[in-house]
Amino acid sequence: MRVAGVAVIGCGLIGARRAATAAAHPGTVLRVVADTDVARARDLAERHGVDWTTDWRQAVARHDVDAVVVCTPNAYLAPVANAALEDGRHVLIEKPMGRSVEEAESMAATAARAGRILKVGFNHRYHPAITAAGQYLRAGEIGTLVQLRARYGHGSRPGCEAEWRGNSRMAGGGELLDQGVHVVDLFQWLAGAPLRVHAELQTAVWNLAPLEDNAFGLLRFAGGVVGQFHVSMTQWKNLFSFELHGSSGALVVEGLGGSYGTERLTVVRRNMAGGVPEVEVRDFAGPDESWSLEWDDFATAIHGGRLGHGAPEEGVAVMRTVAALYEAGRTGQAVPVRSPAVFLDRDGVLNEIVERGGRPGSPREPSELRLVEDIEVVRDLRAAGYRVFIITNQPDLARGLTTHQSVDAMMDAITSRVPVDEYRVCPHDDQDGCACRKPLPGMITELAQRWNVDPARSWVIGDMWRDVEAARAAGCKSILIRRPYNDDARPDHEVGSLREAVALILFGRVPEQPPLDHAHH
Repeated sequence: MRVAGVAVIGCGLIGARRAATAAAHPGTVLRVVADTDVARARDLAERHGVDWTTDWRQAVARHDVDAVVVCTPNAYLAPVANAALEDGRHVLIEKPMGRSVEEAESMAATAARAGRILKVGFNHRYHPAITAAGQYLRAGEIGTLVQLRARYGHGSRPGCEAEWRGNSRMAGGGELLDQGVHVVDLFQWLAGAPLRVHAELQTAVWNLAPLEDNAFGLLRFAGGVVGQFHVSMTQWKNLFSFELHGSSGALVVEGLGGSYGTERLTVVRRNMAGGVPEVEVRDFAGPDESWSLEWDDFATAIHGGRLGHGAPEEGVAVMRTVAALYEAGRTGQAVPVRSPAVFLDRDGVLNEIVERGGRPGSPREPSELRLVEDIEVVRDLRAAGYRVFIITNQPDLARGLTTHQSVDAMMDAITSRVPVDEYRVCPHDDQDGCACRKPLPGMITELAQRWNVDPARSWVIGDMWRDVEAARAAGCKSILIRRPYNDDARPDHEVGSLREAVALILFGRVPEQPPLDHAHH
């Protein structure tokens, strides 16, 4: 495996940390650093024995650079990242994903067109206590998720209004955009995108107006889950507290190491008969390895592996929620968060078709259900911020050839492998005159209204002309999985498998991630 050359743009505290991490990884080598501050660029370059420049364009254009890390003020994140992606480089940008949803979407689109990795630096997901909390939650250790609660803050310093973070044009937002994006990302990683948000913004201590030094958020998620947070740059002592409350217990993460205190995970299992709960405490007292773990994820992806966290759509989804929180703070009203979605047909997409008399049909009993081999890729859609729904015609119910119990059992088997936000079953036949049987868009439009889905940014994956026409009628894009029986469909895109369909949605292309040796070498 050829070692990937790296350029770091921005040589401040985070840029220096990224440079050291890139230099230490066996799959990457630091080539050049760039900063408009000559002394800072030269000092970091000398520490690692590499080249330096005050012109980031020179660093990006080097033929020995495969990947670019962008650690600049927020105003320059999108311009630098877009230029690097267009020049064939893989990119890791620090959070936030620009100053606005539009900047975030521009970077995601550029990465898709260029066929390059774009990763957003949400390093908190890699902290061991947070990683373990996510594992406990998904394993059902605290039952069904009910609430999320977070507090995150630091004290800042006198004169902060004169720094770039105090400049609304350079920063794009205050504390909500700075530390708040980490909290929103963790909420959405664990609970999905919210349905609606409330917010209160406050400029309490520092002379930052129109920017905020405190932000309070209240978010409503699917299934009745509620999240609340307070992020602050007037905190008397650095603080990180992140809680997940479930129907049968709780998970509490405190500290991030260093000035935030020892990282600790407390697992609480409620005594359902009443009385004292069972409490397990795990301390993670070692050095902060989140940066190196995050870099290893990035390095693995640029060498052809899969990106674990920080995909472009995840960053865009966070920016959508943050934008809604800012709007809620300005207006004093609850603001809905419109999300993209993927609507999945069932038969021929998630499970194999059953042939009867040479004709394709649906399984009628659980014993006939055979899931497709790549069904697990559906999880990637939810991780990337998409709502995921199953919409399936089951006319054998109306024809008396199967039962509701059998259909429910098969749906349970599917959703146990790939959790979805909701599913809809049309039990009618053509002559029933319902509004839900595809090619009519009833199931899609009902779910879209209920879940605040934006059809223009949503997809339908199917295997029949009915799915394609339902997508068109609902205003969604369609992807058809090629089958011997669907020559008469006219989709927006046609692919060979569910895996290819998911790759097309997430990366804008069907092939796997590109190899490291790209064209400019």
